[in-house]
Amino acid sequence: MGINRANWIEDYKKGTSANADKLVREYVATPNKIDAATSASAQKNYEDAMRDAKVLARRVTNLKKVSEADLNAAMQAKGQARYSEGTSAGANKAAARVEPYLVELDRIVPTLPAAGRDGVQNVTNRVIPIVKALQDKKAQIG
Repeated sequence: MGINRANWIEDYKKGTSANADKLVREYVATPNKIDAATSASAQKNYEDAMRDAKVLARRVTNLKKVSEADLNAAMQAKGQARYSEGTSAGANKAAARVEPYLVELDRIVPTLPAAGRDGVQNVTNRVIPIVKALQDKKAQIG
């Protein structure tokens, strides 16, 4: 008698659902995650994997196993809820990351000349300085 696929799927769903709290608990209890993820050996492993022909071929093979309809169905089934939950949970982090750019915009916008009727001059005098300031800020932040 072979493995009952429907039972396997049901057991998988029950197991992953039942262990979600454990996953979070164990993750939070694990110290030094950033140190481990940014270690020289972790970086080397990542770089090696991204150059490994087998890894790259497996990526393509797995992508070819799904269709546009599969991707769309997954997005329709999970995308909206997960995106909304994830972005809401990460709003403070997003705000902290964007803050230096908002400060830079608050600094530069009042120094720009007033918008005129010539669109090219507006881009030159108003848009380009904003883009330059934001690029400089990004380079400064790293």
